[in-house]
Amino acid sequence: MIDKSKVVSLTVELIQCFVEQVWYHRYVYPPESFDRARSFQLPVYTSRHPDVKQYVKTLAVKWRDLLERGRLNRVFVEIYRGDSSVVSETYAVSLTNSPLLEALSSGLELSDEFKMNVLYAEFQAFLYSVINELQTAEKFDTPSTFKVLISADNSVFNQLLAQDWTLHKTQVATSTPSTAPPTRIHEFRQLSLPYLNIKGFYAEHLPC
Repeated sequence: MIDKSKVVSLTVELIQCFVEQVWYHRYVYPPESFDRARSFQLPVYTSRHPDVKQYVKTLAVKWRDLLERGRLNRVFVEIYRGDSSVVSETYAVSLTNSPLLEALSSGLELSDEFKMNVLYAEFQAFLYSVINELQTAEKFDTPSTFKVLISADNSVFNQLLAQDWTLHKTQVATSTPSTAPPTRIHEFRQLSLPYLNIKGFYAEHLPC
């Protein structure tokens, strides 16, 4: 039997760590404002600034609430270099097509065999691939800014708007042709279990 609560807790930890690694490696906050830590037995960075820590905690609580209801599909971090208003990079983690989401939204149980060590190892491998991509990416020499966006089940769309979430633009139907710049995609290692699928990517938005 799948322990849904443990899967949710570990997934939120993974997403939180994912976001903070992007902040550290893409110069969103000064490197000296981060402490070394460990997550999934890997060396990572976590902010020690009180306001940033509170922001991360708030995000994690909201992610957990959505995930416990099976409504969280994707989390994005958009990076803007310097004072630019144009997105330079996008980092994403996706939970779509995971049977776990349907089970959480409907209150059903999943009968698949659950081994915590297997789940932990898969999360570790995913996070390792994220860190490796960040460490080998071109370094920024000036501070950058960011937005955290989410893509969620349409049933909670209006609720999220009321909570001032920044929603991923793919949630809004449009017939306007795409004017997005050319993009180079780097995929992270995929996590694929009978009850949980996690994909991720890092997209470089290239000058036209």
